[in-house]
Amino acid sequence: MASIVSMKRRLQGHVQQGGHFHDVDLRSAQAFQSVWESLTFSKSRLSMVDFRASKWVSCHVTSSTVYGANFNAAGLHNVVFLDCDMEQASFQGAVLRNVHFKDCRLAYGSFAGATLHDVVFEGCNLHGTDLDYAEATGVQYAKSNLWSAKTVFGCAFWNSGFTVETCNRFAALLARVHPDPKAKEALIAVAGKTTYDAVDRLMRPEPDSPEF
Repeated sequence: MASIVSMKRRLQGHVQQGGHFHDVDLRSAQAFQSVWESLTFSKSRLSMVDFRASKWVSCHVTSSTVYGANFNAAGLHNVVFLDCDMEQASFQGAVLRNVHFKDCRLAYGSFAGATLHDVVFEGCNLHGTDLDYAEATGVQYAKSNLWSAKTVFGCAFWNSGFTVETCNRFAALLARVHPDPKAKEALIAVAGKTTYDAVDRLMRPEPDSPEF
């Protein structure tokens, strides 16, 4: 652990195999093209680290801050992020295989141009995140917040798995704009009146400000 901390500013190309690193501070480290294999980071500070083109294999990152970290063009295989603050983290052009994000804050991050295979977002906050993947198979959004997330409504998105709650919200959004009254009524029935009312209230334009 001491060796990693002492190399904080020059981790480019570093290869780390094995180890459990607890309460490590690597904030703003330069770890371009580094390799991380079969290790665990717990309660560590990895915010703003440059992990571009890095490789991660069989790793666990738990209860850590990864705010604004740069994983662009990185490769991640069999990796778990648990209870991490990853707001504004970027995975642009990265390749993720068998990666599990659980109870993570990923708001305003980016997966633009990324390739995802068997990736699970469980209980995650994806508010405002760019989900415009290059390719995606086996992606699951389990109890995750997708409000204001950016995506292309193509196969890469609709081949994903969603919870009943998320599907009900989709139905409510469609019900708001459907021109056929009977279809609108049917969609509200699918969404549930409570869900529809909540979505309608959130989507309804605010009244014009009073003129003075």
